[in-house]
Amino acid sequence: MDEVESLKKKLERLERIAASAPEFMAEVDREGVLTYLNHPGAGLTLEDMLGTNIVRWQKPGAEAAIRAALAKVFEQRESASFEAQGGVTGGWYHTRVAPVVENGRVERAILITHNVTEQKRAELQLREREEWFRQLVDGYIDAMAVSEQGRVIEVNAACARMFGYEPSEMTGLTAADLATPETVAEVIDRIRRGDVSEYEVMGRRRNGETFPTLVRPRNVTYYGRPARISFFTDLTEARREAEERRRLEQQMQAAQKLETLGMLAGGIAHDFNNLLQVILGNVELATLQLGDHPDHAATLTQLGQARSAALRGSEIVHQMLDYTGQRPRAVKAVCLGSVVREMTELLHVSVSKNTQLVLDLPDSAPQTRADPAQLRQVIMNLITNASEAYRGRPGAVRVRVGAAELGPTDLAAMAVAPAEPLSDAVFVEVRDQGTGMTADEVRKIFDPFFTTKFAGRGLGLASVAGIVRAHGGAIRVESAPGAGSTFTVFLPAALDGPRAEPTAAPPAPRRRSVRGRVLVADDEPLLLELFARNLRDFGLEVDKAVDGQAALALFTATPEAFDLVVLDVTMPKLGGVDALRAMRAVRPGIPALLLSGYTDVDLGEGLDDARTLFAGKPFATGTLLANVEALLEMR
Repeated sequence: MDEVESLKKKLERLERIAASAPEFMAEVDREGVLTYLNHPGAGLTLEDMLGTNIVRWQKPGAEAAIRAALAKVFEQRESASFEAQGGVTGGWYHTRVAPVVENGRVERAILITHNVTEQKRAELQLREREEWFRQLVDGYIDAMAVSEQGRVIEVNAACARMFGYEPSEMTGLTAADLATPETVAEVIDRIRRGDVSEYEVMGRRRNGETFPTLVRPRNVTYYGRPARISFFTDLTEARREAEERRRLEQQMQAAQKLETLGMLAGGIAHDFNNLLQVILGNVELATLQLGDHPDHAATLTQLGQARSAALRGSEIVHQMLDYTGQRPRAVKAVCLGSVVREMTELLHVSVSKNTQLVLDLPDSAPQTRADPAQLRQVIMNLITNASEAYRGRPGAVRVRVGAAELGPTDLAAMAVAPAEPLSDAVFVEVRDQGTGMTADEVRKIFDPFFTTKFAGRGLGLASVAGIVRAHGGAIRVESAPGAGSTFTVFLPAALDGPRAEPTAAPPAPRRRSVRGRVLVADDEPLLLELFARNLRDFGLEVDKAVDGQAALALFTATPEAFDLVVLDVTMPKLGGVDALRAMRAVRPGIPALLLSGYTDVDLGEGLDDARTLFAGKPFATGTLLANVEALLEMR
């Protein structure tokens, strides 16, 4: 009896312990029906739950996992477990199931259930946090990679796109896979030293393409292990934009330089042409006075040399104006091939006898609109330079003409770029295999007075650049020391037909005396006297004025007395153009000859007519007299 009482007390103690345990302890039969429960669920009694199937007290969807665990216990006699969400509290529970063997057969199963709601909530929050960070990382605009001991363990979507991989494919890659062979050693060294300063490196994409990238590394702890996180910025577009800015800045600087040089050249041209006019006019007067007497032969030779020097000085001024694009142009539709072909004989004379000219000229080629004289100057300069590049050695200069379509990339590579986009173009290419030039020489070759030849040269290519710019064209230069040079001039293709030719210059005077009265105004005393003497020798009466205001006063005093006015454009107090307008307000239609040391003058509305002629200094005496005679015939 004592033994029974003792067992009863032990059983009561075990039941109290089981009832106080936080875990649920239960027993089920082979069908899953609850035959024992240490304490009921919240708000329930043991009577509510005993005799019911355990599946009833789980959230829908848990039955399959419960049935599988029970089948493993009853059929295989092995322990099992399952997780399910409770149907009463909604909490999560982890249940371990063990078999109870009686008489060699599993009749019942013991279930011990732990409340894992907090753990589940923490895991869910962790997963949500990880997913949120993954979305944040993948949405990060810069490429980002995490590496461990130099090997990639994780990347974001931007990094995968940058290097041309799928994100999963980058796991396990190293610096040797993502950097060029020339720069990989630096990357490995920085990783080894833990250097976190930013640096630039040449990256390598999956397809082998290389690109500049900025790397910003950080040393971090990743899941408890030392790691390195690197941010990558593709510098390709930034480099392109920087190069474009540099090119635009160079163009702007070149334009500013041209504008400054243009102002300087224009001023020099005006003053220098006035001086050359004085020299040329007096030389011609002295030549006429000496006549053809044999005793004056030596003096006449010297005067001829002085005249040639004055004309050569005028050509230098023209070259300066060509470089700045200020020289006036007689533009018409021309064919490059025809211009080169017409110059063949002259070119053979101008180049070295050791130079062979090889021409590749198509029978027909698109036209361009250009000043033929300036175009001939461009071609002559390029061919002469190509011939001189051989330094007297035998060689060939190849001249090719054709058409081309230019894109932005082509224009960016031009040594002389057009002010406006140029797409449809014609070109003339001059190629030699002479000494060639360095990259630094190519950059300077179009600067005024820069030369790779002997002293005293240097305006040829500068004037070529000015002419091409003024025509809206471009120049490409390809050269290397010992490999020769290729100059290609591109000009806009002419899509329309040829236009009317400019009016022919006045014919030479018939060298007969004419009668009439002329008013001459020039602020340069030597020129004023020179023009007055030339006109008096021609048989005219001449009144002189030292500026536009004095000329206007003389004219308005007796406007019908004058048959012609000769006015310098640039004078103090009142310029020639304004003086002429005032004169024509008094006497409409008075013939006028305007003179200027500038080669291009805008006469403005109302003065660009047949009764107004223009002559740019310096000019020969015959030009002056031819213009005067032509105007006097309009009286």
